[in-house]
Amino acid sequence: MAVAIENLIGTPTRIPDGLKHDGTVLRLHPDPAGPQHNEQKDSWLAFGLRKLPNTKAIMHKSVYRRFEAGPVVLFDATGKYRPANMNEHVDFIQYYDPNLKDPQPANPAQCLADDIEARWEKAKATATRNDSSAY
Repeated sequence: MAVAIENLIGTPTRIPDGLKHDGTVLRLHPDPAGPQHNEQKDSWLAFGLRKLPNTKAIMHKSVYRRFEAGPVVLFDATGKYRPANMNEHVDFIQYYDPNLKDPQPANPAQCLADDIEARWEKAKATATRNDSSAY
């Protein structure tokens, strides 16, 4: 969940004069292998899994890391991250092959999204250098 919150908070806070938040109160430590929440459990929000638009849908780097991780907390159980809707995705299909004992990540990944967080950090570092050189 921290990965999702990091994206929700991170994006608008990196925009000049964007969203402000108190980092001493909201501390984010995103871990793709961290516990997965279930907003649909015991709720009227019973939508099920989203259908992927195609077998080459673009995926965030955290999805790749979660697949590579060992057993993770999936709501109220522990197991490998293997959502049924990802079984035909070109970068993850090997994880669903029952004949593979130790599936390896796609190399290279075909549908990995741009690393926007790295771009933000680079832009932040550049802005900091430019601000300090102005004095």
